[in-house]
Amino acid sequence: MEKRTTIAVVVAAAIALLFTVFGPTIMQPEGLPAEGARRGATKTGKAAKTAPRAEARSEVRVAPATAGGARPADERIRLTTDEAHLEFTSRGASLRHYRLRNSRFRRGEGERARPIDLVSTEREKWLPLRIGFREGEIDYPQGDVDYAVLDRSDRSVLFKYSGDDVEVRKRFTVGGPYTLWLTTSVRNLGDRSEAHRLEVQSWSWVKNSDQESGMFRQSPWITGGVCNHGGETEHFDRGDIWRETGKAGRVLFGGIENIYFLFAMGPSGEAQADCRLDADQKPSSASPQGTLYRASLGYPQRRLAPGQSTVYRTRVYIGPKQRELLEHAGMGLGNAVDYSTPMLPDVIAYPLSRGLLFTLKKFHGLVGNWGLAIILLTVIIKLLLFPLTAKSFRSMREMQRLKPLIDEINARHPNDKDIKNQKMMELYKQHKINPFGGCLPILFQTPIWIALYTMLWRGVELYRAPFFGYYTDLSSADPYFVLPLILGVTMFVQQKITPTTMDAAQQKMMLYFMPIMFTVFMLFLPAGLCLYSLVNSLLTIGQQRLLYRGQPPISAAPTASAPAVAPGEGRQSRRAGRKR
Repeated sequence: MEKRTTIAVVVAAAIALLFTVFGPTIMQPEGLPAEGARRGATKTGKAAKTAPRAEARSEVRVAPATAGGARPADERIRLTTDEAHLEFTSRGASLRHYRLRNSRFRRGEGERARPIDLVSTEREKWLPLRIGFREGEIDYPQGDVDYAVLDRSDRSVLFKYSGDDVEVRKRFTVGGPYTLWLTTSVRNLGDRSEAHRLEVQSWSWVKNSDQESGMFRQSPWITGGVCNHGGETEHFDRGDIWRETGKAGRVLFGGIENIYFLFAMGPSGEAQADCRLDADQKPSSASPQGTLYRASLGYPQRRLAPGQSTVYRTRVYIGPKQRELLEHAGMGLGNAVDYSTPMLPDVIAYPLSRGLLFTLKKFHGLVGNWGLAIILLTVIIKLLLFPLTAKSFRSMREMQRLKPLIDEINARHPNDKDIKNQKMMELYKQHKINPFGGCLPILFQTPIWIALYTMLWRGVELYRAPFFGYYTDLSSADPYFVLPLILGVTMFVQQKITPTTMDAAQQKMMLYFMPIMFTVFMLFLPAGLCLYSLVNSLLTIGQQRLLYRGQPPISAAPTASAPAVAPGEGRQSRRAGRKR
């Protein structure tokens, strides 16, 4: 019984680690090929109708005209908010750069550290927030298209395109934190009624080298799509969108996501739209250098009479997947953070993970250090689970006292499992011991452990969050393996003092297997997770010492005899065993 229970717990822990480790993760690549694009994540939300947190400033830079004057000069307009430096271009009236200002949101170390740019594409046709027309009679360029800058201020810029049959105006306005409003006006300049379907597009590029994963941790650069339709947020891995995937109906937002950041688009108010996602290998499927992701928000068809115009308002969120910021942006973005795990149903995983994150943030507000906040959270969880832990320890202790009697039953009935189990149940009943007493508390604690693991793994709050000394990023692995090695030692001690009814060979295997397994896992996992595991192991050792203080040693346990064996029962068992 004890052997099967222990093996089941070990296997469950290993599976939980592996499934959680190989969950979707993303961040941002650098050094793209000239014909490729650096990457940009996408997501949407209902942008809050609030003024910008800081007065933005604008700057205009006019690029030289192309050779022969074939195209107008490229005008660049820069806006700065509390959260980011934005740069727009008149080429397609699109977003060329979105560099985050928070000192934690950087790539590289030391002098090589650079702000994260959530626009990852360089080619004009793949720049975010371009528009197009899926179908209809509007004559609008599908490739290069030049806009003129009509107006600019500290918080907005207005572009205009005039063709033979259509006039398009695009105004970008700074909204709340990490939020933009895109207001698109389409006017029919023709002499007859024309129909159209407006589409707002964004793109993201990820190099193959940035998507390669190791044995124990998936690359943080792997990108996926996301769409909220019908009130449900659905996440798509790269393999799900090799072919275009679309969601219609009441779409709140859609885009391309990353474990820490998102670039999201959504229709304003009650407007209807659909969400389309796809991925493609570039420069070709035969010789891919990376993956180009596309997300588009398509509005229903509208028909314009000559001289008539119509207006579309699109909300855009570009920033970290921080719950309070997402909720402030609106449109259901608060559900954009993916806490799903194969080990728990969503109805348990999401509330648990969010509750743990809420508590972690409260502790961080008190101590001002995410590492200390993790330690405090671990202590609180251990205190709350102490009654269950105490019950589990006492049950295991009583089971260990019965080990000589259990060994005697095993020796008497080596080949008859039915009789052996019957005698063990009689033994447990005689000594008033529940053989599952040590398992049930573990079953109650497992969902909390998995939810905490998932929350620490996917929380942007820990991205480049320092602890002390050389621990400058709790979201990355320990560069010198100090915490994993200390964890291995503490787990060895924990296994050594944990009561068990396994035989000597099995006990020796578990004594070394568990510490080695967890140490190897933690070599490659975020330091924040390793810190939690280390503190949890130390507290478990302390709890065991506290619970066993004053307890008589195992050798002093009463030695009641095992349930009697009926005459001839042992011979029948051995005879049955030989027949088998």
